[in-house]
Amino acid sequence: MSIKPGSTATIQVSLPDVALKLVDSIIFTFKSDKYDKEPLLQKIYPDEVIVVDNVLYICLTQEETLLMQSQSVLLEGQVNYSDKSVVKTYISKYYVDSTLATQMVNGNKANPATAECVEMTAETAVYLNASIEMIEQSVEACKNAKEVSEKAIAAKDEAVTVASSAKQSEENAKKSETEAGVSKTITEQAMKDLLAMLGNKVATLTEDGKLTPSQIPNLSIINSFEVSSIDDLVTLDAQMGDMGYIKTDGKVTDVYWLAGEDATVAENWLKFGMSFVQEAGNAQTAVEAENSQKINGHRLVEMTSDEFEAAVKDDNTYYLVY
Repeated sequence: MSIKPGSTATIQVSLPDVALKLVDSIIFTFKSDKYDKEPLLQKIYPDEVIVVDNVLYICLTQEETLLMQSQSVLLEGQVNYSDKSVVKTYISKYYVDSTLATQMVNGNKANPATAECVEMTAETAVYLNASIEMIEQSVEACKNAKEVSEKAIAAKDEAVTVASSAKQSEENAKKSETEAGVSKTITEQAMKDLLAMLGNKVATLTEDGKLTPSQIPNLSIINSFEVSSIDDLVTLDAQMGDMGYIKTDGKVTDVYWLAGEDATVAENWLKFGMSFVQEAGNAQTAVEAENSQKINGHRLVEMTSDEFEAAVKDDNTYYLVY
């Protein structure tokens, strides 16, 4: 490849051993001799170098090619990676032809379509690049493995928690069942002990919550029977404590109490003395007559002697004169 001073030139650079996605910058240096202290020109990727499909294009203006007046020019690339590692390419050599005259064009620029291709290799970069790619893949694989491992551990922990909860629930259920059985046994034994202590002296209730009639002592139920004569008392289906009474003209005149167990025995029927009945009746009458204005059907009138002298007398009236 040759470069004509005063022309616009494009150098197509292929770096097959360099992964541009891992590169921060590439410095392309032009020198007329490797022993020169200062370079003729430097182009820096990515700011001053065009990239198309992973191919780099170094575009030179007229002013830049005019700097190359020697018979040849040297080109070297320094690759600066993102991990701060640095590699360099092998030096490429370009011949510089002589020129008779150059007319400068204002705003001149190179056309990448006319580029001449040069392949630059960087052997040290091959291994570094491969190493970096392997590291990236390993790191990505480690991340994936870690994520999968964390998910597996989380799933395992969740399964252990669920299993532990299920086991605890089962143990609680068994414990509750055991405690219920113990409580039932204790209750049954307490009831047995209570019944044994009470023996047969326990009254039960009917469905409507009342005492069972057959369990109530006879003397607890007192019935009264109306009879027409004393002879009828021994025909009653009575029990001790029951009463028989005789009514005359709507009034109770005689009352008998069954003092023995056999109602068919006349001697077991004892007659109540009627004095208490009469006295109670009189007392009742007295209470009712406390404020009465009649005695035995006669009116009772209170007045002075003067009023009595002037009054028209009534045979059905008792007069209290003062």
